[in-house]
Amino acid sequence: MENVFNFEVCFEEELPQNICKQCSWNVQDFQCFSEIVEKNQDKLKQKYASSMKLNCTGDGSMEKMDHDSCDKKKLSKESSNK
Repeated sequence: MENVFNFEVCFEEELPQNICKQCSWNVQDFQCFSEIVEKNQDKLKQKYASSMKLNCTGDGSMEKMDHDSCDKKKLSKESSNK
């Protein structure tokens, strides 16, 4: 369960310990989907790592910048700090 959900699932004696077949399939489908997304993210990072620098932004999206624009941003930051 911890591979599927980003929160702890508590198991208590008072609560049911089983789920219906449909819910079980939904969890399995979501886990498969999550694994596919993760593999695709890895492939994209590998494919574009040599020519592009990928920056993860605070909202979870990715920003891509080529090396020239990275250098320009770095230079502008350095000059503004002087």
